[in-house]
Amino acid sequence: MPNPNNNQKKISEDEREKISEGTRKKREKLAETKEAIEQAEIEIFEREKANLPSLLESRLQVIETALVKELEDYQGLKSALIHEVIASSHKNTYKAKELEIVIEAYKKMITMINKNQLYVPTLASFCSFAGFSTITFEHSYLQSPDEDKRNTAQMIKDYVSDMTLDAGKMRRTDASVTIHESKAILKNVEAQAPQIIQYTQNVDPNAILEKVNQIRQGVIDAEYKEKEKK
Repeated sequence: MPNPNNNQKKISEDEREKISEGTRKKREKLAETKEAIEQAEIEIFEREKANLPSLLESRLQVIETALVKELEDYQGLKSALIHEVIASSHKNTYKAKELEIVIEAYKKMITMINKNQLYVPTLASFCSFAGFSTITFEHSYLQSPDEDKRNTAQMIKDYVSDMTLDAGKMRRTDASVTIHESKAILKNVEAQAPQIIQYTQNVDPNAILEKVNQIRQGVIDAEYKEKEKK
């Protein structure tokens, strides 16, 4: 029986190299195109940030329209669906003042969602809304050399932490989930109980009794001496 491979055209080493080189160039071209698109999006957003409040207000209107439609269709929104709707479509960077504007818009969005559906703010959802990762938030903002950025980032973290704990205290969320969010994601450290140091020493009861008798005898002797003087 003839081997089917015998009917196939053998590819020379030179042709393999040409194919490999062509594939490599296509990948590089795609990477360059993707990078160019991302850079263009960044430049457009940087220009739009000159009017950031209006930009975010328009975005909130789009989010509200989308969520209202989903609410009608599904009779209740899932967190995954909300996260998908509120996420920024591209990567963003902000100065401290710009970050303050973003967190205020995020707060308005949280209030808007909670009119119809319970949705507790999280650091992950804020970062998704803003257009960066939680790792970027940690390193580029919380640990930024810029003091204003650090302070603004800490204020954002405090807000999310407070809302998370409040939801747990009001029993709107599961306590174990609240604890996990607080410890693992927000990195809040549980307060340690004060350490009580007790000093123990072996005491002879007879020695204590003898010391008490000596004190009593001293008091009595002092009283007799006082009377003799009078």
